[in-house]
Amino acid sequence: MADEQKPQEGTGQEPHGAPPETDWKAEARKWEARAKENKAKADAYDEAQEAAKSDLQKAQERIAQLEQEKDERAKKDEHAALVKKVMAEQKVDAKYASLLTTAKGLIILVLVTVEKRLIGTKVCMESGR
Repeated sequence: MADEQKPQEGTGQEPHGAPPETDWKAEARKWEARAKENKAKADAYDEAQEAAKSDLQKAQERIAQLEQEKDERAKKDEHAALVKKVMAEQKVDAKYASLLTTAKGLIILVLVTVEKRLIGTKVCMESGR
């Protein structure tokens, strides 16, 4: 038991050789510098990859981008036509018609239409008694 370590007075060391405090600011600067180096390398790699692409690959990517834009434009046009139709049929403002033409709005619109028909049928039945 004589081999036990005892802290020496005045040295500031703890038993079992505890590590000294870490300089977190220095560590942060070190990792920031590494990140900047990696960013530069990643940018250089991306440029090399872009330069290595053939004209065919570049054209194919451009075609895919244009097709996506065309599809988005077609969806917007379809939505605008649906809004006009709902405005005419339901006699509501464009703002409300736009809300009714979303996926949930279409369900609401169908429910309202069915309810109107059911109420109309019920009124006709009651008046015919």
